[in-house]
Amino acid sequence: MRALLVTAVGCLAVVVGASSPAPARSLAPDVSYLFHAQFDLDYDVDWVETGGDRLDDCAPWWDNRGSTSLSAASLEWIPGQLRMTPGRTAATLSAWSLTATGARPQRGRVPPNARVEVTRRLVQRGGPIAGCSGQTPFRAPENDCGAVSYKTQAGTLSAGFLKGVETLETLLSEGRHLGIRITASPPRKLFRTCLTTAHAPEVPLNFPVTLKRSNLQALLRLREGETHTISRDFAGHCKAGLGPTSSCHYDLHMTVKIRRWVSRRRCGTGWCPNRFP
Repeated sequence: MRALLVTAVGCLAVVVGASSPAPARSLAPDVSYLFHAQFDLDYDVDWVETGGDRLDDCAPWWDNRGSTSLSAASLEWIPGQLRMTPGRTAATLSAWSLTATGARPQRGRVPPNARVEVTRRLVQRGGPIAGCSGQTPFRAPENDCGAVSYKTQAGTLSAGFLKGVETLETLLSEGRHLGIRITASPPRKLFRTCLTTAHAPEVPLNFPVTLKRSNLQALLRLREGETHTISRDFAGHCKAGLGPTSSCHYDLHMTVKIRRWVSRRRCGTGWCPNRFP
């Protein structure tokens, strides 16, 4: 009888142990903080587009060659906010957001927060040549190429999900890779007649700085007053499959600095709210 009782108690203990819930795994807490950002960007594009019959002097043909050199940089610290939710491993995120725009108001107005300098060049040649019967000879049209610059209040940083880095087209496409996108749109059209390629953006619009695991960990652990710098270089074809009559190549160099905002600072013998620098 005693042996049966011990056996029954042992079985009951096994059943209770099996049905007891496992201890909950502690999840890393969400990270959310204010920051200031700066960016620098250099972007170059060289392109060629041709067509027609080059072997026949009296047939229509064209040869357009151009280039764009662009430099953009923030003029002010751009205020923003970052939120990150760590994923199942230390190197992943299940959710994240980042937005930075505007600047600290000065004398009642928000100043420009970015400056962009652009130089565009273009050489156009074509046919038919002069003297062909019944044909109007080719003349290169006038253009307004050259150097222009602009300041904008629309310099922004935002969270992005990138497709890849195979070409400029895929770099700018939406995908699953984490990144920070830079935009510095002009307040007006830069050139009226200066031709450029349709295979590459004219100005910085959602240009991505990809994030590595080390960048994610640095941003997750960034302390107040600390700065994390992210730099990326990309180069290659603007677009795949252009064919033998066209070409387009780009170079893109970007740097983003994220400085976590100090939530308070000393005012005399006490503390007072901090301000953007």
